[in-house]
Amino acid sequence: MTNILKILPFYFLLLLLSFPYTALSQSSCVEGEVKIGSRSFQSIERAISRSKARDVIELGSGVFDESLNISRKSDLTIQSACFAQVKRLNIRNSNNFHLKGVSIKGGEGANFALRILNTSVKIEEGHIFNSSSSGVWVSGNSKALFSKLSVYNNSTGFVLDAGAEIEIKDSSIYGNKRDGIFLKDVFSVIIEDTDIYNNKASGISSYQNSQAIRSFLGINRSQIYSNGSYGINLQASFSFRISNSVINDNPLIGFQINKKAVSALNNKDSIESVLIENNGTGVLFASPQALDLIRNEFIGNEGSAFLYSNLAGISPDVFLRGNTFTGNKGRAERGVSSRDLQSYSRYLDNEDTGNETSLNSEGLGVGNHRPVASAGEDVLFSSVNDKVSLSSKGSYDLDGESLSYSWSVVKKPSGSTAGVENSDKPLAFFSPDVLGDYEIELKVSDGKQSSKDKLQVSSKNISPKAIAGLDQLVSLNDRVMLDGSLSSDTKGSNLSYSWSFVKKPVGSTAQIRPKRGRKPSFTVDKAGDYEIELEVSDGSLSSKDRVLVSTINLAPQVEITSSLSPALSQALSLSSVITDEDLNNRGSEDRKVSYKWSVLSSPAGEAVYRFSNTKTKDTSFTALSPGDYVLQLTADDGELYGLDTVLLTYGNQAPAAKTGRNIPNAILNKKVDLNGEASSDPEGKDLSYEWSFNLKPRGSMAVIGDAKKQRAFFIPDKVGVYRVSLKVSDGFL
Repeated sequence: MTNILKILPFYFLLLLLSFPYTALSQSSCVEGEVKIGSRSFQSIERAISRSKARDVIELGSGVFDESLNISRKSDLTIQSACFAQVKRLNIRNSNNFHLKGVSIKGGEGANFALRILNTSVKIEEGHIFNSSSSGVWVSGNSKALFSKLSVYNNSTGFVLDAGAEIEIKDSSIYGNKRDGIFLKDVFSVIIEDTDIYNNKASGISSYQNSQAIRSFLGINRSQIYSNGSYGINLQASFSFRISNSVINDNPLIGFQINKKAVSALNNKDSIESVLIENNGTGVLFASPQALDLIRNEFIGNEGSAFLYSNLAGISPDVFLRGNTFTGNKGRAERGVSSRDLQSYSRYLDNEDTGNETSLNSEGLGVGNHRPVASAGEDVLFSSVNDKVSLSSKGSYDLDGESLSYSWSVVKKPSGSTAGVENSDKPLAFFSPDVLGDYEIELKVSDGKQSSKDKLQVSSKNISPKAIAGLDQLVSLNDRVMLDGSLSSDTKGSNLSYSWSFVKKPVGSTAQIRPKRGRKPSFTVDKAGDYEIELEVSDGSLSSKDRVLVSTINLAPQVEITSSLSPALSQALSLSSVITDEDLNNRGSEDRKVSYKWSVLSSPAGEAVYRFSNTKTKDTSFTALSPGDYVLQLTADDGELYGLDTVLLTYGNQAPAAKTGRNIPNAILNKKVDLNGEASSDPEGKDLSYEWSFNLKPRGSMAVIGDAKKQRAFFIPDKVGVYRVSLKVSDGFL
C-alpha cells in the first residue's frame, strides 16, 4: 500500500499532462473541416478554387461527398491526418500536386476513382477502392509517384496509359475484379516493395500494340501471387527487369512474355533472384529479345519451370546462370525442345532436382522428361540370408529412352556387410546378414537426368501400404466417394487414415468428410482437378498415396498383358488394355489415343530385339539375347499420358506362386491348411517357399506354422479376415 501511495502523485501528473494533448489532437480532426492555414472553407472545391501555389489544404475527418476537379494548378497539396475520404478526384494539366492521407471511394458509372492527365503528382497514404471501372487512371504526359496505398475492389486497380512515367512503392493492389495493373502505352513503370494479389484476372497485364516498344517495366522486392490466371502477362514489347521478388500461386502462368518485337530501350531483358513457385507454368517465354535468367528459384510449378515457345521462328540469346529448378511437373507441355534455341543460348551452374519436365544436358528446363525411379514395395524378412528380390518394374521414362539402373544399400544395421547382387540390373537381389532395418536406394538415369527412390527391408516392421483408390472423372456438383479400404499392413496392424487436398481448383471450398474415415467423400463445387492424398499409419510408421479427381480429363489407364512365356528368337504377343474414360464415357471422337512401345532396358542394345510395330496398342516382341528386358507402352490422349511397363526375362523366368482358393468357412481355433503345391517354375527349378500374413483381425496372435515349407498352416484365434501371401523363389527370381 505504501508503494502505491508513493507513485500516485506521479500517475496523476501524467494524467493531467495528457489532457491538453488529447484535446489538441481532437481539435485538429474536426469532422468536415476544410482549411488553408487559418482560413476555413465550406467545401474542398471552394478551397481549391481559392488556392494559390504552395498552399496546403487541410481536411478534417469524415466523408466529403464531393467529386473534385483540379485543373492548371501548381504546387498544391491536399492532406489529412484524420482519414478523410472523397468521392472522386480528377487532376489535369497541373504540376507538383500532392495528395496525402486522403482516401478515394469511386462508385457506379464512373470511369475512375482517381484520374491523372498531363500532371506531375505524388499520391500517398490512402485507399482507392470501389470504382466500377479504374481505381487509378493515368495518361498523357504524366509523372506519378504512388506510395503506401491500398488499391482494391475496383474493376481494374491501375490503368497506366500513354506517355506516363509511374512509380508504385510500399503499396498493396488486391481484390480487383479484373487486373491489378493494366499497362497500355505507358513509357516507364517502376514497382517496388509492393504486393499484387487476389486480382481476378492477372496481377499485371499489358495490351499488345506497336507503341509499347519504347516502354520499360521494372519490379523489385515485390510479391505477385494468387491472382486468377497470370501473375504477369506481358503481351506488349516492354523491356523489363524483375529482381528480388516472388511470383507464386498464379494458376495459369507465373510470368508470360509474348513479344513481337525487340524493345528500343535495351537489347536484353532480365529476371534475377526471383522465386517462381507453385504457378501453372513458371515462365513462358516467346520473344525475339535476349533474356537473362540469373539466380532464380523455380519450385513446384505444375507445368514447366521455364518454357520456351518458338512460335514466330525467333532465336533469341537466352542465358541461364545459377538457377535452381526443383519439383516442377511439366505435364501440360510436350514437343518443346531446347534445340529450338540452337546456338543462341548459354547455360552455366544451374541445379536441377526432382522435375518431371526438366533440364536437359545443357541445363535448360525444357525438352527432356526426367525418368521416374520406383524401387518397389518395402519387404519384411524373418531370418538372415533370406534372398530378397528387388524389382525396378515401376520405373519409367515418358520419352521412352533407355535407362541405366544402380541399386545400393544406404542404411544397414551395425555389423552388416550386406550388398546388392546385380546392382546395375533392373532386377537385383539382396540378402540381409543381420537382423534389423535396411534402406536400399534405386537410381535410374536416361543419360541426361536421374531420379532416386528407396525401399525398406526390415526384420522389425515396415510401413503400411496406402492405396487411395482409382482416379475418377466426374461432373460438377457430383458427390465423390473416396476409398482407402485396400490399404494394408504386413503385420495386420489396425490402420488410421488421414485425407487431405494437395490441389483443388481456384475458388473451391470443398471439404473431405470425415477426413479420418476409411471411405470419406466430398462434393465437386468447381470445375477442374482435385488431387487428394491419403496417409495411413500403423501407429509407428506411415505411407502416402494420391488419387486424382477431375472434371476435365484423366490420363489413360494402361495394362500390358501376355499369356505366353518368353522364349528366345520367338515372337511374343503383347496385348494391352487401355481405359480412357473421356473417350469411352463421353464419346469424344476428335481425340485419338496414340501409342508408343519402347525398351527401357536390354542386355546389349537395340540389335538384340525387335518389335512388329511400336505404334499400336498390341504388338509382338522378339528377343535375340538372354537377359532382362524392360518394355514400356505409353498411351497419349492428346492431353495426358498413361503408361505401363513389363519386365521380361529370357533364359530364366520367375516362378509362379499359387496359394489355392479362398477359405470362407474357417472355424475359430481349428487348424487351417495352406497349400502351395500348385506353384511352379517354367524351367523346373526347385523352389523355396515363404508364407506370411498380410492382414489379421485386431488382437490376433496367430502365427504361421511351417512357414518355409510348401504346405503350411495356422490356427485362427480371432473372428475376422486373415489375408495370407506366399512368396516362392527359384534362387534368382
